[in-house]
Amino acid sequence: MALQKEYKHLLKYGMSQKIKTPDKEGNLKEVNNPGFVKALQDFVKAYKKEYQNEQL
Repeated sequence: MALQKEYKHLLKYGMSQKIKTPDKEGNLKEVNNPGFVKALQDFVKAYKKEYQNEQL
């Protein structure tokens, strides 16, 4: 649930899910935005840390 909220929050503030990047042949293809993925991973990491501290 919290991850979904963060996902929507990032989209709301203009971070794109996908970016276009050239493949080996020079054709553009859509891939996951590494910045978007990193932001979600960082959120999960912080959320887990906070949740574990509450359990202690």
